[in-house]
Amino acid sequence: FFGRMIGDPASIGIDILLPVYFLGMVLAFRQRPGFAPIVVASALGSIAAYHFVGSPWHVSLGAAAGILVATLRPLPANAPESEG
Repeated sequence: FFGRMIGDPASIGIDILLPVYFLGMVLAFRQRPGFAPIVVASALGSIAAYHFVGSPWHVSLGAAAGILVATLRPLPANAPESEG
């Protein structure tokens, strides 16, 4: 409903807003260990999903691929262990 109220997002310049927002979130994590493999997995997953499934599912499936790689990576040696 609300999407139809906007009309043509390109005419008011918000068609670029979502990609810039996601890029800003991704770049905020670039100093963390293991950043590159997670971003590569997410990008490849998103590209494959866009090709085989289509939009808008490529965003969620790309994120899921990055999350999967992040969970399968071992913790850094200096990471505090959780108590519990």
